[in-house]
Amino acid sequence: MQKHIQQDAIGVAMKKQIFGEGAERMVRKFREFDVRRKFVGPWMVAKQSRFVEDENDADHKMFHRSFCSTQLTSEYIAKKFNKRLATIPGVISRTPRIKFLDCQVYLLRDSTLGATGVLVEKMLDVSKYKKWNSNNRYVDGVKGIPDAAPDIPAEDNPKKVTFAALDLGAISEEDEEGEEGEDSESDEEFLKEDTRDLTRATASDRRVGVKFTLADIPQAFSCFSYSQSNRRYLVCDLQGVLDESSDTPCFELTDPVIHYRSSSGRKNRFGRTDQGQKGIESFYKTHKCSDLCKALEKTWIETNTETKKRRRDEER
Repeated sequence: MQKHIQQDAIGVAMKKQIFGEGAERMVRKFREFDVRRKFVGPWMVAKQSRFVEDENDADHKMFHRSFCSTQLTSEYIAKKFNKRLATIPGVISRTPRIKFLDCQVYLLRDSTLGATGVLVEKMLDVSKYKKWNSNNRYVDGVKGIPDAAPDIPAEDNPKKVTFAALDLGAISEEDEEGEEGEDSESDEEFLKEDTRDLTRATASDRRVGVKFTLADIPQAFSCFSYSQSNRRYLVCDLQGVLDESSDTPCFELTDPVIHYRSSSGRKNRFGRTDQGQKGIESFYKTHKCSDLCKALEKTWIETNTETKKRRRDEER
């Protein structure tokens, strides 16, 4: 079992000071160090539940399970979104795609702090951090609804780091009896392929084209998540950074919210922020479908000319 991300790391450091807070979690800076007590690898962030006061292991597992399930499901939908996006005329390699950060669970053991589990992921560039939509109807560019993006402080002095765990491991996530409730679904059923018959794009659609802005992409992703899941759930609260440094720019996102519509009335399948049907309805009170939203609901068949042009664009 790999205990550290960096090969020469022997332990980790986690700051006591809270770096940021969300609806469900507290965030601290986190970094690995080597045998010389020198930092190795980049700064990362460690996330813990705001609601676990007694460090109960079962509560930690529930938080970890909910967070990982939400983020992994969002990434699953993002891959489908990116694949569909690439078929739309005018979309090239420089058109940003959607990606959710990978997360890992670390089990920290310390002689004074005891054992605790934290979720660790890449630390995003705080100067570029932005929220494109939220869990309370906020939509970037729409007036009248306050921006709920977190106020993230500047880089702290690394010398204030508290050295903590020297032993890392994965926290097992066994299912607890009766946890899933009446409408429990296997991963295969929950994430099954979209079998809807899409409207075929017409020659007129191609002549008119599809016009959209960068800001339309995250909003269209949230809308796509709802239609692609056969209206069972919606991914929102999209926040992170737009990384334009690679050949294919990417919205790197974290801490999404999924509103899951349960047929049996079950609540909070994806954690405390999951508002179910109410959350879905709230999103569509402010969301206005763009041309991109509509284009994602069509089947686009490339002509030979379009295929050649796309390949040339991708080779640049």
